[in-house]
Formats: sequence, C-alpha cells, structure tokens
Amino acid sequence: PQPVATAIEGRIKEWHVVEGAHVKKGDLLVELAEVNPKFLDPNQLTRLNSQYKAMLAKRDATQKTLNALNSQVNALRNLPVVASSSAALKISQAKNKQLAAQQNLLTAEQNLERRKVLYEKGLRSKRDLELAELAYAKAQAELQVSEQATSVAELGQEQVNATTSAKLLDVVAKAAKAQENLASIESDLLKMEVTISNLQTRVAQRKVYAPRSGQVVRIYRFGQNETVGPGEQLALIAPKTSDQAVALYVTDFNAPLVSPGRPVRLQFSGWPAIQFAGG
Repeated sequence: PQPVATAIEGRIKEWHVVEGAHVKKGDLLVELAEVNPKFLDPNQLTRLNSQYKAMLAKRDATQKTLNALNSQVNALRNLPVVASSSAALKISQAKNKQLAAQQNLLTAEQNLERRKVLYEKGLRSKRDLELAELAYAKAQAELQVSEQATSVAELGQEQVNATTSAKLLDVVAKAAKAQENLASIESDLLKMEVTISNLQTRVAQRKVYAPRSGQVVRIYRFGQNETVGPGEQLALIAPKTSDQAVALYVTDFNAPLVSPGRPVRLQFSGWPAIQFAGG
C-alpha cells in the first residue's frame, strides 16, 4: 500500500476521489488551499513575474548607461593626446610670432638709434625721429602681445589637461557606480528567480496526485476546510494485483522455525458463515 501525504500546510479545498475509487498514477486526488499568510494572495505569482520583467528592463537600462560611460572614459583617455598635439601647435605658433616680434623690436631699436644720430647731426628731421620712436614703441607692444599669447597657449595646454583629468575622474566614478548598481540588480534578479521558483513549486504542491495506480482503500481526512500539516497522511492506495499475500508477524520464539522459501500452511479460526443449532 502506498500512503499519500501532503508536502505543505494547507486547508482541504476539494476531494476528487472517494474510498474504493480506482485511480491511475498522476490522477488528481485532492486540492488544498493556503493557510500561510505569506501565500494567501492569489495573484502573487503574477505580481512577482511583473516585478521580474521590470527588473530585467532596469538591468538593461543600467547596462546601456554603463556602456555609454565606458565609451566616454575611452574617449577622454584619448583626448589628452589630441588636445596636447593641438596645444603644442598653438604654442609653437605663438613662439614663432614672439621671435618675429623680438626681431622687429631689435630692428626698430637700431633704426631709432640711427635716426637719433642723424637728427643730432641735422641730417634728419624731427618728424623722421618721431616716426622711428613710434615704430620702436609699436615693436615693443607687439613683443608684449606675442609673449602674452605664448603664455596663454602654455596655460591653455595645462587647463586642457586638468579639465580632461577632472572629467575623466568624474566619468570613471559614474561608471563604477553604474557597475555597482548593475551588480546589485543582478543579485536581486537571482533572489527573485529563487522566490518565483519556490512559489511555482508551492503552487504545484497545492494539488496532490496519485503516486501510483491502484484503489483508494482509505481516506484519513474527509472534512472540507479541515487543516492538515506538512507530511500528514491523507489517503492510502492499494496497488492493483492478482497475487494473494498475507502479512504475518512471528515472535522471536518462533522465528527459528521459518526460513525464506519454506512452504507454510495457514489455519483460520472463527465462526462459520452459517450457524447450526446443536443438540
């Protein structure tokens, strides 16, 4: 005989068999309803599946954000090379202009000295001297401007490097945060998968099926809405067979008299089916 037990705590909702009924393996015997407050929501599995889908969408969005941040990190790491090349070109151009301004100043200074000598000798007019002084002042101003341009170009290169480094650190920090969020979401997804799997198993356990083919010889808990505990026996199924068998209990005193394969004779004592009046 095969006992049928429940795997979960529950309340008997409906029996689908009666005592004496013949069943096949896998036939539904009884349905149970939940009594555990954690599983009373009939839409719990649907809600969990919806939450799982929402979390999958959140994971995909976080992954896209992480990919975008990683692309920015790669771009910012390559940016200093390009920016340094551009800044170096500007510095070179500014220095060339500075050298030209220095040469112009030297020429203007020499021209001014000659004009002064000629003016003192009376060979040049006052107007020529003033023009030479004006050219010298203009050359000085152009040299100052070129020197400032060189300083600005050099400072610009330092600012580009500093700005790029600051942006790179900021994007790297955001990428690390996105990676942390992604790992947290993955962990939550695994936990939810376990929860959904456990709930699906519990939902299946609310229905008790016949473990084998046979006849239901006894039902132990008839009452509808009666509460049963996990592992509690609900029914007993006897297998279908044409072989006759008898279960005998032998005392330890008589145990040496029997052995496997030895023929035995059974004797029954009891009232006859028809009683006769005796004299």
